[in-house]
Amino acid sequence: RQRQMCIRDRHYPQRGFKENEVIATYEQIVALMADQPSTELWFEAKTNPYNLTHTTSAVDYVNQLVPALMGSKMLKRTVLIAFDWALLRLAKEALPSIQTGFLTIHPKWMARDPSNVPQQFKHESQVLLYDRYNPIDYSGSIPQAVKAAGGTYWSPYFQDICQEDVDEAHQLGIMVSTWGADSDKEISQALATGVDSITTGYVDRVYNQL
Repeated sequence: RQRQMCIRDRHYPQRGFKENEVIATYEQIVALMADQPSTELWFEAKTNPYNLTHTTSAVDYVNQLVPALMGSKMLKRTVLIAFDWALLRLAKEALPSIQTGFLTIHPKWMARDPSNVPQQFKHESQVLLYDRYNPIDYSGSIPQAVKAAGGTYWSPYFQDICQEDVDEAHQLGIMVSTWGADSDKEISQALATGVDSITTGYVDRVYNQL
């Protein structure tokens, strides 16, 4: 928790901390959005396939999620995103019409010292995340892997992509929604690649550059 607060203070110094804040349920969020017919709901499912003793498995997560989504008026406007591609595959099998966003990040950004990433981390860390769609099997192309998985969006970390990557995704019919850009400089860098949308803690900064 202390580490989370330090990250918040560094990236979002204008925000405060509130004890015992109640987290809204999916049903409550849907009710609040009922009168906003043009608004999409982006739902990130967080699981950890590397440590199943401390996380819900993709199978169990989807088994709980699907009934809620199936009966929701927001199903057509919900975009389910996750780093765990198996979860997205299972959700897509149960709900073929759902939009999915395949999150990615290069291993170097997950290490404090990018020059000292463990060898197994470089070569094996992403395998469990990619499920059946390892980009190595698709000429090393993540957009092609997302296409094969039936994805609507590819959602890469903003520092991992250039305009050529976004162009490739668009040619395959895949939209690109990047994340992680918060400063004006970072947002400008992300927008320059031609992405379709940005997940950021500073929406006003994005609007100022459009």
